[in-house]
Amino acid sequence: MRKSLVLVTLISCTPSDLAIGKHQYSVVSMPTAKVKVTLEDRISLEIKKHKSLSKHSTVSVIDYSLPIEKKRFFVFDQIKNEIIYQSHVGHAGASGAQVPFDFSNVEGTKKTSLGLYKVGITYKGSWGVSKNVHGLSESNSRAYK
Repeated sequence: MRKSLVLVTLISCTPSDLAIGKHQYSVVSMPTAKVKVTLEDRISLEIKKHKSLSKHSTVSVIDYSLPIEKKRFFVFDQIKNEIIYQSHVGHAGASGAQVPFDFSNVEGTKKTSLGLYKVGITYKGSWGVSKNVHGLSESNSRAYK
């Protein structure tokens, strides 16, 4: 069975960089020219930054630059270059109310961490069916500790 991976990132922001705490997270910046750039294009560009994702035909992406009431969890088919599923997804409350803006990899902060995750087991959490995730990036290496 192939492991499931989730990329947690910020991809719809307009600034080229977003300063978060002591870290600088790169954000895909779209030019203001009259070129239509689709969400699929932005997701594909973000996935390409992670070479380890190229061997997977589908990748799940969470775009935390979108507010919580929007669908911001996407399953992306890299072969067809299209979103094949989208849904709502939460974030840690200490990271912000509608849109998370404060990220951390420090245990006990109750904040969301950006990066690449391996999906673990399913469980019933206080907000419904959930999955454990294990951080695979420096920015989320303490996830699920």
